[in-house]
Amino acid sequence: MLSNYVTKVVSDEYNFKYFATEGGITKFDGYDFSEYKPGPDYPGLENENIETLFKDREHQIWIGTKGGGLSKLDPQKKPNPILQRIIF
Repeated sequence: MLSNYVTKVVSDEYNFKYFATEGGITKFDGYDFSEYKPGPDYPGLENENIETLFKDREHQIWIGTKGGGLSKLDPQKKPNPILQRIIF
């Protein structure tokens, strides 16, 4: 886990868990943890302090950050989901 302070948890259609934390997003697939945090791998994520997560009916995960705007994650894109910044 990127942080022990979790603000929100959502599940995708594969029952993978996404944890919003002060250090970014941690995904748990039932076996392993993976991380999404700002940087060259995920330029669509501007701030590591994730306030909330919301999954819409199209299975997109919306990410609300503290001072870093709104981003969207598409967990259906394999092997790497797309993080897209929506609002500054």
